[in-house]
Amino acid sequence: MALKDFNNYMKKGAVTVMVAAATARSVQANTAEAEIKDKEPERTEQTVEPAPEDTLEKIVLFDEIEVTKVSENGAIVINDGQYIEAEDLDNRKEKIKKYEERQDRKFEEAEPDRIHQDTVDIEDRPRAATYDWETKIIEVPYVTNLDTPNPNISKEARQHAAAQNDQTSMDFKAAMVHEEQHRTNDKLGVYAPGLSGEQYAVIDKYDELSAQMKVLLMYKKEYQDRIEKGESKEEALKVFDGNSDLDFYKNALENGLDPESKESYKLIVEGTIKMWEENYEAGYETQLTDAGTLRSSVLSNDVASIALGNEKEMDKRIEKMIDAIDNTGKLKEHFPKKRLDVSDNVKAGIDKVVKETIGLSKEQREKIDNELGGDKVSDKKKQAKLIKKLSGRDRPKSKKAAKETKLTAEQIKAAAKAKSND
Repeated sequence: MALKDFNNYMKKGAVTVMVAAATARSVQANTAEAEIKDKEPERTEQTVEPAPEDTLEKIVLFDEIEVTKVSENGAIVINDGQYIEAEDLDNRKEKIKKYEERQDRKFEEAEPDRIHQDTVDIEDRPRAATYDWETKIIEVPYVTNLDTPNPNISKEARQHAAAQNDQTSMDFKAAMVHEEQHRTNDKLGVYAPGLSGEQYAVIDKYDELSAQMKVLLMYKKEYQDRIEKGESKEEALKVFDGNSDLDFYKNALENGLDPESKESYKLIVEGTIKMWEENYEAGYETQLTDAGTLRSSVLSNDVASIALGNEKEMDKRIEKMIDAIDNTGKLKEHFPKKRLDVSDNVKAGIDKVVKETIGLSKEQREKIDNELGGDKVSDKKKQAKLIKKLSGRDRPKSKKAAKETKLTAEQIKAAAKAKSND
C-alpha cells in the first residue's frame, strides 16, 4: 500500500474507540422515582486495524513511554494507544476556534424549544425536561395516561407528571430553569477543548450544581414575592411543597432565616452541594464519566490536554459558571476554595478510555507531569514541552547541534568533577 493510501486509511483511527452520538442533558425534576441526570449518550464501537508493525522510528520518553512514528508526515502511536495524526499534536488553538465556530452556528440555527409538542406515556417514566447539546434546544414532553392503574407508579410521580403538564406550576418552571442553566453554561464554552478527562468530569459536576442552585434561587424569589403580596409566612412556605431537595432551605426559613442575609446565600451554596453529593452524585457517575470521555479533548486526540490538563483554564470555566448563577456575586464567596472532585469510580472509568485513546495511563500521565516540572511549571508550558517531545522537535536538528549538545554536557560533567576534587 502506498504511503498516501496508508495515511488516508489510517485517518480512520487505529484501535477500537468509543464514539458518542449527540449527547442530551436530561432532568427528572423533583421526582422521587427518578434521578435528576442527563441522558446517557448512545455509544457505538468503531473497529479498525491497528498500526502496522513496520515503523519509521521509535523513541522512548520518560524511561517507559514508547512513541512510534508510523508515517512520514509525523503521525505517531504512543504505547498501545490509537493512531495520532501530526496535526493532532499541535493544533489546540485551531481546535478551539473550530469548536467556537461550530457552537455559534448551532446556537444561531437552533429551532424554538419543544414544549409539550411530544407526548410520552407515564409508564415510560418520562423525565421533566432535557437540554440537547447538539440541537441546543430544551424539550419538555406532555405526559399522558396519568390515571393508568399501574401500581408501580406512585401517587407522587403522578402528581409531578401532572405538574409537568402545567406550564404555570413550580415543577415545570424548575425543570425549565434547570435546563436553561445548562444551556447558559454551554454558551459559556465550559466544554471547549483544552482540558483533561478528569477536569471535564469536574466541570460537569459544577454544571449540575449551578443548575440546582439556580432552581433554589427561583423558589426563594417566589417565596419572597408571596410575602410581599401579603401572604402569611406559613402560606408562602408552601411554594416549597413537593420538592424535598429544598427541605434544608425551607426548614431554615421556618426557623427565621432572612432570605437576603449572608447566611442565606451561604446555605444555598453549602446546602445544595451537600444535598447533591449525598442524594445524586452516586447516580451521576455514568454521566460524569461520559463527560470525561466524550468531550472535545478526548475525542479530538488533543494529546497534551488529555495527558496534562489545564488547572488554570478549568478554574476560569468554573468561575464563569458560578458567576452565571447569580450576577450579584453573593453566592461566589461561599463556594469552597478547594475545587470539588469526582469519585474514584469516575476517575477509573475515564482512565480506561484515555489509556485506550492516547496510550497513557493515569500513572504515566502523572509521571510526565512531574518530569516536565510539576507544580513549578504552568500547565500551558508543560503541554508545549510534551508536544515537542512527542513530535521530536526537542531533539537536535543537525549532527553539529548534536555534537555541541554532547560537548556541552561533557564540559558540565568535567567541571563538576573538577570542583569535587577541589
